[in-house]
Amino acid sequence: MRHTLKAQFQGKRLLIIDDRPEELRGFCQHMRKAGFEVVSWLIDDGFMERDPTGFDLVVHSPQEFEKRVKATAFDALLSDGQMMSKFSWKEALETVKAAKGPIPMIVHSGKYDDLREVMSKERFDQQFKNDVAAVKEAGGSALFDKGQNDAVCKAFAQAFAEQAKRVG
Repeated sequence: MRHTLKAQFQGKRLLIIDDRPEELRGFCQHMRKAGFEVVSWLIDDGFMERDPTGFDLVVHSPQEFEKRVKATAFDALLSDGQMMSKFSWKEALETVKAAKGPIPMIVHSGKYDDLREVMSKERFDQQFKNDVAAVKEAGGSALFDKGQNDAVCKAFAQAFAEQAKRVG
């Protein structure tokens, strides 16, 4: 299966945005192994004493994000879902959709680990369902909990296949 996905992602540029360097590095590494050409943007959360090295760009404002999105070629977006001090994941998806049209966009979030511990199963399931609806409303393809890298890759494969059907 991994070989099939790697072939499907060959030549695809994936923009990954996150405000946490350690998370961004992990996703970049996994997605490169999956076959993507990765473009990594660290979103300045106002605490840049963290190590910002090793990324293609550090974005400091929503205006800079919009300008860079318009000027950068990429085929898909993977966005942090707990973003960010400067703008939200929803604004990021809307900006990308306005500039690039309907491309595969997936949101990942680590907030669900914490929510599982403090919410009943019913409340958690409803919260997740509401968040998935919000991602789809903003033009996104899917929402995943942190650590579900293989599921994210499969969702991108499905989104690219659906995109090809619409175009072809």
